[in-house]
Amino acid sequence: MLLNLSNFLTTAFTKSSGVLLSAPEESAVILNFLREQGFLKLADNYLRCSYAADRYFQFALVEDIIRSNSLFGDRNWIEVNFKTKPTIDQQQQLINLLPLLDESNYLIISCDKLDKKDQSSTWFKKWNENADSLLLSASDGELRQWTLSLLDVTQLKLESAALDLLLEMNQSNPAQLHQEVIRLGWLFPKNTTISYAELKALLLDNSQFTIFALSNNYLRGDISAAKKIYAQAVQATEDAILLIWQLGEDLRKLIRIKSALRSNPDFRAAVADLRIWGDSIAPFNQAQQRLSYQLLLTYLDELARIDGMVKGIIVGDPLIKLEQLIINICRGV
Repeated sequence: MLLNLSNFLTTAFTKSSGVLLSAPEESAVILNFLREQGFLKLADNYLRCSYAADRYFQFALVEDIIRSNSLFGDRNWIEVNFKTKPTIDQQQQLINLLPLLDESNYLIISCDKLDKKDQSSTWFKKWNENADSLLLSASDGELRQWTLSLLDVTQLKLESAALDLLLEMNQSNPAQLHQEVIRLGWLFPKNTTISYAELKALLLDNSQFTIFALSNNYLRGDISAAKKIYAQAVQATEDAILLIWQLGEDLRKLIRIKSALRSNPDFRAAVADLRIWGDSIAPFNQAQQRLSYQLLLTYLDELARIDGMVKGIIVGDPLIKLEQLIINICRGV
């Protein structure tokens, strides 16, 4: 059954044995939230198995888990997270797997945004006949609903005007919204209703020293401001993880801008579909003029190495390397 976010939050994980989550890249944090909340609802006696799937992934792995664990009465929570979308062969494998899903075997699929052609395909229709799907579009309405769900989890409430301010100050950025709501959970006691005045004072006091404020400064090439904000905002591995995500987003947007400008020199047209608004427009323009296409690819490679350091795969200090990468982006070297 095809669901929207509102009825998904109330009915998913209860009326079927599978769910397909689809969203654009910027909404990945929402998918993570939905997966975790779903597992919490069904966590009792479930064995959790997670796969990062590429185009070579075989659903035979999932079938083996279901068949072998079922012999011992185990209950399976299985996550398959695609980097892009299932291939034609994987789509068929997925449909063939549907008869094995029941209350003891729950399958949750995550993938990139499915377009209209995908939604009209046979495999997608067959999936919805037997399971649930949620197609996120990163709309303002979805972000508002998701923020309310986050607040419920942290056991906080916002006045209506305060909620509007939170969404406005964070430019409808899902990752930034998530960070702010988690921070509110640290700063306010549970069951607090936060007023507009309280939230405004908090956001304005901290807005100059956040990872997302850092973004505009390294895009502008302002080394002094970027280093100052970096020292304040990036002090632990958790901060590094968020900055790596933000840097990756910005670099990929710049690459897409560069590609678009090759065929149309109108910068506004190039950023129209990239969710770049307000005060961020000018910094992105400055960055695309300062940084070459090859440099952007080099920065992405370095960012991947730093991510390996955070995960312990590569030896090195990710905080030092991140700061040097920020400086290089500012200088354009």
